[in-house]
Amino acid sequence: MPPLGVALTTLDWEAIGTREAQRHRQLVIADSPELTERELVKYNGFAAAFADGLGRRGVEADTCILAAQAGLAVFRTAYRRWLDEADHEDIAAPVRAALAELRALVTAVSAS
Repeated sequence: MPPLGVALTTLDWEAIGTREAQRHRQLVIADSPELTERELVKYNGFAAAFADGLGRRGVEADTCILAAQAGLAVFRTAYRRWLDEADHEDIAAPVRAALAELRALVTAVSAS
C-alpha cells in the first residue's frame, strides 16, 4: 500500500468517535452552511499539512500540492463510504478501493 494508504488506514478512527456518532456529525454539518464551510477549511488544512510533509522529504512543490489534493479526495471518498456502508469493519477497505479507483482513473486519463 502506498504511504497515503498507510497513513489513512493507521489513523486512530476510534478516537474520533463511533461510526454512528460520525454519521450524526456529518448530518449536522450537512444541514449547516457555516459548519460545511468550516469542514472544508479543515480539509484544506489536512491537505496543506500533507503537502508540507512531502515537501520536507524533498518532493517538488507542485507535486506536493497535487498529491495532497489527491490524498484529500481519497480520504473523503473512503470516509464517506465507511460511514455509508455497514459492511466495512474499519476504513482500510474503503481506502484501498478509493486508491485503486484513483489509480485506474489516472491510468485511463494518461492513455487518452
